[in-house]
Amino acid sequence: MVEYKVVFDNNKAVAATKFQKLVPDDAVRLHREGDKRLLDWLVVYGDDEQDAMQLADNIVTNYWGTILK
Repeated sequence: MVEYKVVFDNNKAVAATKFQKLVPDDAVRLHREGDKRLLDWLVVYGDDEQDAMQLADNIVTNYWGTILK
């Protein structure tokens, strides 16, 4: 498995790229627009880009769904 940086648009994974050298501050980035929280990126482990994007979407849906509303 490889680390991938998954980029989001409106809390939906749109792209994944191989990520080198994880620094804890680089693992996730969120921001606010009005009263809505939006995910910019999340670093996950995956077999390939599609696997990483699917895993990241699952994390957002199953674990962060209430936080990102």
